[in-house]
Amino acid sequence: AGYAPFEADIFDTRIALAKGTPDEAERASKLVERLLQAAPNDTRVLDLKVTLSMNQGQTDEARTWAEKLVSLNKNSPTGYRALGLIALMNGQRADAIQYYQRAVLLQKEP
Repeated sequence: AGYAPFEADIFDTRIALAKGTPDEAERASKLVERLLQAAPNDTRVLDLKVTLSMNQGQTDEARTWAEKLVSLNKNSPTGYRALGLIALMNGQRADAIQYYQRAVLLQKEP
């Protein structure tokens, strides 16, 4: 019974992020913090935190969460895409290419 509200919060966070308005971004931020408290190593929650941090321009925070995400789930396209973008922004083109290639390969896998 305790699992259903958690799943609902994950779904609601995805919807809020997709809408992209400032109010929805604030709502998503609160939901993600609640989810992180409940399940700090859940890769779905970490995926949402990486996305939220990137959307908010918090690249250092996003890198930290993306590194945690890929350490827990080596098959996370979101984690590798974020790491690729951050590497590119920091002028680390070779690293960015490797991260992006990994993300693309993972995205294509069934």
